[in-house]
Amino acid sequence: MSKPKSTTKLTLTGSYRSDIRLLSSILHGKHVSGTTADGGRNDSSLTPLICISTLLTLGTSNSLTHAAHAISGRIHLHRLECLVCCEHKPTKPFQKPVSPPEPNKLGTLETVSDVANATRGKMLLEHWADNVENEYYQESYPLEDHLRDIFQILSYLSNVDAQNDIPSSLFLFLVQRRAFRKISACLEEVFNRYGSSSPFTQMLNAIRDSPLPQIQTPYQETVVFSFFELKFMHRCHFPSFNEDGMSINLLEGPYVLMVNSQNIECWLGAFSVLLNTMKLLYPEEDTPERRAPPPEGVVFAMVYCLQCLLKLKPVMKFITEVDGMERVIHSIESAREEEPSDFISNFRIPHYIKPRSSNNNNNKDREVNQDKDEDEDKDEDLNDGKDARSKDSWNAPTDNDKGGMSEMPDNVEGNAECEAKDVGEDVECDAEIEDEDDLFSNDERPRSAATRLLCTVYAVTAWLLSTSALSKEAKTNLAGKEFQVNIFRSSDVPPIKFDRTFTKKLKYCFPKLEMDQAVVGKLSKRCNKGIIHAEAALMDLVMCAHKHEFGYGHDVPIVASKKCCYLCWLLHLLLNDGQTFKLKLRGTHNRILSWIPPPGTPTPVLRQLRDALLQVIQDISSTQLCDKWGESEDEEGELSFMEDDDGVFARI
Repeated sequence: MSKPKSTTKLTLTGSYRSDIRLLSSILHGKHVSGTTADGGRNDSSLTPLICISTLLTLGTSNSLTHAAHAISGRIHLHRLECLVCCEHKPTKPFQKPVSPPEPNKLGTLETVSDVANATRGKMLLEHWADNVENEYYQESYPLEDHLRDIFQILSYLSNVDAQNDIPSSLFLFLVQRRAFRKISACLEEVFNRYGSSSPFTQMLNAIRDSPLPQIQTPYQETVVFSFFELKFMHRCHFPSFNEDGMSINLLEGPYVLMVNSQNIECWLGAFSVLLNTMKLLYPEEDTPERRAPPPEGVVFAMVYCLQCLLKLKPVMKFITEVDGMERVIHSIESAREEEPSDFISNFRIPHYIKPRSSNNNNNKDREVNQDKDEDEDKDEDLNDGKDARSKDSWNAPTDNDKGGMSEMPDNVEGNAECEAKDVGEDVECDAEIEDEDDLFSNDERPRSAATRLLCTVYAVTAWLLSTSALSKEAKTNLAGKEFQVNIFRSSDVPPIKFDRTFTKKLKYCFPKLEMDQAVVGKLSKRCNKGIIHAEAALMDLVMCAHKHEFGYGHDVPIVASKKCCYLCWLLHLLLNDGQTFKLKLRGTHNRILSWIPPPGTPTPVLRQLRDALLQVIQDISSTQLCDKWGESEDEEGELSFMEDDDGVFARI
């Protein structure tokens, strides 16, 4: 294959953008080692934004979840500013394809009205258990309506007496009811990961067949339980709560929990009963019972189940760390099949492309290119951001008539008053959020099978913890503040057109593959599944359209309900280089996902992102070649590929 003309850009497909789409799609699901995995685990200022983003994952009757969200915000002396980004859906096949795809427009920015209506927030809480659709209740909630409801409730809670816990409990019930589809999906994930049955039942059976070593240092802790929590502890037959007649003498207060070799089987059995009870409360997907939100009694039961689960988390953690239990958990864990790496194994970096290595944690090596192609890149960079910087501010002025806080409302009195008094009082939500960095996501790859089990099980508690933390935040830090909320939606991205020219370019990347219709179709499907991630869209909005608003030395937090992917993390590192203020993300799970660069990304940054993906593929290919070096000869006995001095695969 001949080298492209000198006037051709040093790209795989004709543009850095389509290069990134192609490479990220090929690497979808792969994990990258060596990047900084934690950006804000102990940063308490991120907690409110994380909690809001978690509540915004609740779905509608037609969809399990809303599209992913990211949030940026600041709490000033007199105002809370919040910017919510709704991740756009994947490219639509019927859209007009382009080759290569042109940068799409920045998106649309709108102000969410009436967010400070505390009176309506009070009414939402009072009507949380309604079964007939009205002004305060509906079966499905569009994103903007749900977002407005959340802030109206926060506006009301910020004016309620801090000693009055009933409104906070009603807020918890309301969120748990709206989250029923997500909760059910999390429970299904637990059972699916471990072979369609409770993992604790399988752990119990395993240690009965092959007993564990004796527990030399038993676990012991004193925990306070409410009356309704005690009922569930007794019903599930947890140790010290399963004596005959104890249901008559259930007294609120402290109880001593102990785990030893004699009762560990009883603990596993009780955890299994608790998990199965929760699954029965929220029916599986695609059943008639799943279509409508659960009734009041089911929500009460689920809340108390979740509170028991949270208070027993140290016990479960101890059990999973008992000698021999890691082996047991690993043996019963269902292996998740990864996508076949046929494209990776057949991919070769053309000899005319030499990706520059970059330090992902310290980006001071962004040198100026010496070749003619880089001069063209600089010109493109100027044109890319020319129009974007003229956008209006996302902090649009708030209408004075709607921006003020309502007068302090009366205390809420509803049918759930008795039950609400016991909800959320003893849950240390702040500590849980700070200590468990995987709380809101179970798609990461923790280091041990025991940690994976804990993350998968406790993902179901995310909405309870987020609601409790937000209630506390409203009472302590939001009182008297004006709310200002904006929502940003990314523009649609046209699909890549795999025409004859584009396919010809791919032959340089896949010299061993016949680019027939089946192969091209598979590549096309992979590439067009990519999306602009919400975190990346917000970074683009801040850095391109509204850079002047953040040039005062203040960091700009951008968080989501889970840690960001590898490319979003790398993008924020590259964009932070040389800035007077920094984009601050929660952290990364180091996973590569199908990814589309946001439209305002500078061309030099695009090239570094592309080169980073090439480096990952090169590392994978190098490992495969090293493992099969003795078997990599072709029919003539000569190697088809070798590494040159720069570490780039070249065709011989």
